[in-house]
Amino acid sequence: MPPSRPRSRIEVPSGFIVGAATSTHQIEGGRDQWTVFEEENAQRLARVAARTGARTQYGQGLRPLEAWSRVEQDAVSPHNYVCGGGCDARRRYRDDIALAAALGLQAYRFTVSWAALEPKPGRIDTDTLAYYIDVIRQCRRHGLEPFVGLWHFAHPWWFEERGGWSGKGKWPVARFVSFARRVAEALRGEARFFLPLNEPEMYAIMSYLAGAWPPERISVRLCLRVLRNLAAAHRGAYRVIKRLDASAQVGSALHTMYFDARDALSRPLAGLLDRWLNDWFLAWIAGRSDFLGVNYYQHVAIRNLVPFRDLGLPRSDLGWQLSPLGLYEVLMRRRGLGLPVFVTEYGLADAQDRHREWYLREGLRMAAAAICAGVDVRGLFVWSLLDNFEWRFGWWPRFGLIEVDRLTGERRVRESAWEMAPLLGTPSAGSNPRSDM
Repeated sequence: MPPSRPRSRIEVPSGFIVGAATSTHQIEGGRDQWTVFEEENAQRLARVAARTGARTQYGQGLRPLEAWSRVEQDAVSPHNYVCGGGCDARRRYRDDIALAAALGLQAYRFTVSWAALEPKPGRIDTDTLAYYIDVIRQCRRHGLEPFVGLWHFAHPWWFEERGGWSGKGKWPVARFVSFARRVAEALRGEARFFLPLNEPEMYAIMSYLAGAWPPERISVRLCLRVLRNLAAAHRGAYRVIKRLDASAQVGSALHTMYFDARDALSRPLAGLLDRWLNDWFLAWIAGRSDFLGVNYYQHVAIRNLVPFRDLGLPRSDLGWQLSPLGLYEVLMRRRGLGLPVFVTEYGLADAQDRHREWYLREGLRMAAAAICAGVDVRGLFVWSLLDNFEWRFGWWPRFGLIEVDRLTGERRVRESAWEMAPLLGTPSAGSNPRSDM
């Protein structure tokens, strides 16, 4: 039940959408290339966690992980690194959607499982198709706008066996575009918003440059090939979806970081990082997007040409610093592109629910301020609706508005989640997020 105290009010324009997001592998599990990776590497990942322990900062380069004492038991267990059946979302989806509506949310961003829908090349599983159609209809029944994703890091094992996104020639793109066409045909008239890809640039870097995600390759050549194939996949999916339904709105969700130069010497480097990590993929899909999707998690300050992230701000359980101001800045960078913007992911791992209420409220305030400054921001999606499987970290990071008991599957709405409901009014003229940070 919601808390008895009055809910705070956030001023946003009429029609601004506040929703929550999920991805299919993280909540449904299934059988895809991540499943194989988990089964083969769970023991190794648990040993790495046990060896590094509290020193682990997961790439942040900061002080020891504050949350380690609370998460150590889970993090050193091999079971933590196997998604299995996810959080039973495929069976409980109607209740989950009803909870999202009870929170006052207006949209639900989810992903269709390519691996479940097309278990073999060219073969469509009709039960899975019927399931996703019902997900959309349940959204409509509860007043939620469905935003349909087609790929969120996970794809069929048969696709990975032939090289996945690093495959040569036209085959990888053709297979994905064929899948996108089948989904768009089935959902024509059911869904209006489609997101072909989620964070393609992060997938390419983590999987083929950092070697941290499956298939754990380190190759600049392959990383570039993957990026080119993913860009072509977005463009191809855009074409087939628009051909089937010209009124459909199509845009991918891109990882967007705020690079904050703290001195004149660092400005060129910040600009270079911004163009390479935030704008490069966007340029490859220019003219093939109806809206821009912004996933925001990181504020990276640079001083004397050295990037650092210790800004003295609150931290999530993953050690990521929580900087709502960075959301405002990345939205301002999208102001002149002439397309509507959706914040397609904004959230934090916070098992104790210490910072979530403040962070979500401030994120909405930053979005409202960006609107005042001329950015056409249409909505914000919290990551995530449910506690879920956080890829290489496993189950212990808790991002959900709704807490999920891993043993029983029981759902419990976190108190902070009730702060998302009240969205009334129009932002004040001249609102400036820097004035009271």
